[in-house]
Amino acid sequence: SASNNVSSPLSPINDKSSEESLCDDKHYFKKVLKEEYTEIIGGILKDTHDTPRYEASGVIYDASRDSYWVVFDSLYAIAKLNSDLMRNDKNVLVVSHDNHIN
Repeated sequence: SASNNVSSPLSPINDKSSEESLCDDKHYFKKVLKEEYTEIIGGILKDTHDTPRYEASGVIYDASRDSYWVVFDSLYAIAKLNSDLMRNDKNVLVVSHDNHIN
């Protein structure tokens, strides 16, 4: 979070040192986020627990783990995704033992 001075790899640029807006900057395309690829969460997780869909409602970057935590509207579970967002064993769906996955 900004209050903790933690920067995420996906943090937007907010350069307040300049009086011109970011959109007017001649280097705009070098400073803004660009999509590198698109992947669905089910494609990033190796063990999907036969979950039919993922309705993500929030994402937060955890710098201490270099991971993203994803909260879902459709599940009693959260996902921990490695920051490279590639399919691997580090990406897990954290399921509560008190609740069912679906």
